[in-house]
Amino acid sequence: MILDRVCFDLFLKKLQDEPHRSYAEYRTPCRTLPWPTEPRPGAAPPHTDEVTAGRENNPGCTPEQAADEARLWARIR
Repeated sequence: MILDRVCFDLFLKKLQDEPHRSYAEYRTPCRTLPWPTEPRPGAAPPHTDEVTAGRENNPGCTPEQAADEARLWARIR
């Protein structure tokens, strides 16, 4: 009976830690990706009121980077 409780506690702890680990794995490569990930001319973050005129064109990320980001994001969701 006590062993079952210990096994359950360890299993529950593992389940609770998984989202945190997954999010940390997601954030690490995303810090190096350009914003936005798709190519855009002179893009600015949507949550700001910045004027986009005169900004550099954003080349986006490579298909491999986009696939890696999508895979990690799907794991979080």
